[in-house]
This record gives sequence, C-alpha cells and structure tokens, in this order.
Amino acid sequence: MKSKAMRCSVVLALMTVISVFTVMTVFAGRWVMVKDDWYYLGDDGVAVTDKWVGNYYLGATGAMLTNSWTPDGYYVGDDGAWDGQPAKTGIIISPLEGTYQYSYTKRVGMEATVEKETGSVDVALNQDGSLTAKDAYNVVKLKKLKDGTYSGWHELEYYHLDSNSLFIESGDVVKFYKKST
Repeated sequence: MKSKAMRCSVVLALMTVISVFTVMTVFAGRWVMVKDDWYYLGDDGVAVTDKWVGNYYLGATGAMLTNSWTPDGYYVGDDGAWDGQPAKTGIIISPLEGTYQYSYTKRVGMEATVEKETGSVDVALNQDGSLTAKDAYNVVKLKKLKDGTYSGWHELEYYHLDSNSLFIESGDVVKFYKKST
C-alpha cells in the first residue's frame, strides 16, 4: 500500500513540475524599458501590441499602459498592473483624452512666436476621474475644476487643459499644444 501512495506522490510531483514549465513557456519573451516606457518583446524579438501579458496590458504602440483603462474595460495603475477589479462596461472615455502636439510658444508681454520645437503630451483618464498628462519629461495629475477644465502643477510648471488645447506655463513662457485629430 505504501508503494502505491509513493507512486501517486511521485506522479503528482512530476505533473506539477511539467505544468510549471508549460506555463512558463507562455511568457518566454522579455521586458525592456525604452525612454521610461516598458515594452514586452515576444519570442521573435518584436514588441507585443494590443495584448495582455500577465497583469499588464500593452497598447497599440507596444508600450505598457499605466494609469488608464484597457480597451476591454480593466484599469491599470501607476505601475501598469491591473488593479484586480472586475471590468467596467460602458466606460465613459473623456473627450479630452488623446495626444496633444506642440503648437507654439508665447512669451508674456510679447506676440506669439512659433519656435522650432517639437513635442507631444499624452492625456489619459484616471480611475478617479482626474486626467494624467505625460510628456517626455513629466507625468502630471490634472484635477477637474468647477468650470470643467483640468489643471495641475509639476514643480514650477502649471498645466491647464480645456476643451481643445493644453498649455504649460513656466515663468514668462507659455507653451501651447493642440489636440491631434
């Protein structure tokens, strides 16, 4: 009787080991960071797009989503991980979400001047109803004001978002961004 129990234990242990290795091969790619964004490269070395990898969702560009809703209605937090909550159906996407492209710079007390500068700011809806503005240098949480606009501070820069544009004021310089269509 002991030998039968021993054989069952060995078979069970072997099946456990096999199943662990089988599951591990599903995620045989690797994570890489490029300019503060995480990407997952599949077995072929190509960035995975529009898919879940574990508790992390990779968007259309392949970058891991953070502080936003996934297309299938789940919310991922600051670290990109799913918050564990059930999917929300009928999510209201803010019309202010999207990418804002650099338009021009204005210096206080002078006419607007177009400067040779490029850049964009991505705006995403947070689970708490606030928005997050993310550019190449900063991530700023924008809170909704009574007039329906959003604003926030990052060090000495003031971010303000209204129905069709974003401006960032720093000292005597104001940079304007228009929403991409």
